[in-house]
Amino acid sequence: GGTERPLGGREGGNLSYAFGFWIHSAVGLALSVRPLLVLLDPRSRIRGESARTRLLMIASWAFPAAGYAISAFVWGPTGPNLAPAFLIIPVAMMGSAVVRDGLVDRLPLARSEVFETLAGAVFVTDSQGRVIDVNAAARALARDIDGAEDIAGRIMEEACPDTARMLNRGGEADVPGTEGGRVVSMLSTPIVDGRGQTVGRCVIVRDVTESVIQRRELESTRDALSHEVMVSEQLRAELGNQVMRDSATGLYNRRYLADILPDIVASSVAEGSALSVAVFDIDDFKIVNDSHGHVAGDRVIEAVATALRVNAPGGTVVRYGGDEFLALFPGVSAREALTVTNAMRTACSGIRVETRDGDVRVTVSAGVATLVGEEVNADELLEVADLALYRAKDTGRDRTWSPVEDPA
Repeated sequence: GGTERPLGGREGGNLSYAFGFWIHSAVGLALSVRPLLVLLDPRSRIRGESARTRLLMIASWAFPAAGYAISAFVWGPTGPNLAPAFLIIPVAMMGSAVVRDGLVDRLPLARSEVFETLAGAVFVTDSQGRVIDVNAAARALARDIDGAEDIAGRIMEEACPDTARMLNRGGEADVPGTEGGRVVSMLSTPIVDGRGQTVGRCVIVRDVTESVIQRRELESTRDALSHEVMVSEQLRAELGNQVMRDSATGLYNRRYLADILPDIVASSVAEGSALSVAVFDIDDFKIVNDSHGHVAGDRVIEAVATALRVNAPGGTVVRYGGDEFLALFPGVSAREALTVTNAMRTACSGIRVETRDGDVRVTVSAGVATLVGEEVNADELLEVADLALYRAKDTGRDRTWSPVEDPA
């Protein structure tokens, strides 16, 4: 039932291989279909590959496969084998493409133009750290840093240790061993095979010296501007503080009081909380000035200001006028304010100021006013405090007057 041919040239030795031949032919042709499926899959296209190149690859498969199929399934094993003849056609087509289109020259030309002439240095290493490939910029960088001339095929840590350490750090770094302060930026990308295993890495090194210099100059300018702004703010704050301070005593002045008192009064009225004000006046200060001179008068002013500030816990002391002072006590009741004011006045009464004519004893009179939720403004509150001060003056000086009973 099958065709028989002599085997090995031995006479009388016949072997029927018809069934095996057909199986072999069918399996061989079936296996050859896989390359065709790959060629027909759009995902297998290489970037930059032309349609003509893909057509040449399909033709290189199709013609020999057709010759093999005709020889095997049409003429059988006893007929001529057309596969070699059909192979001549794609060989001729590929030869024409090589000669006319320069396909063979394209790969080295592309590598030379794309890889070798890249401005950035490219280092490709395997999983053991062995240098697989480098471009011209990478060779120059390794030569500048380590003096290494040929690093391909060698372990990078051994061939160019300083370069290897720099690449391992990654990010942005100064180039060691070079003049001019070169700075490079490094990007490391792992190389992964088809099974997802990391088989190496590719490090691209770019010279970013110019951009870093510009950035550092901008940062320096920004820091300088920030410093200037800070100094300006400090000077402005100091100037504002000087405007709000009395130069002789260092206390807040009347301008400061005019700025803050309306808000403090409004807040106390809105919250229904107490706000106490004490006004102090140095007794017979005009006599001190007239009898002992303005220098002695200034000393008295300074001594009283210090005593009031030190003995005003939680209060704000203001130089209200020539020899008048004022203390604000937010949230302090009338009786508490009277107690604190008496303590402040008593501290002033112990002051002795030396003059050319002998010591001058200082006494102070004080008046206290307190509001608790009343609909009054700042001027009305100060007017009540002034009236209390005049009452203290009229009743003998060196005393405190308040609508509440004096606890002393």
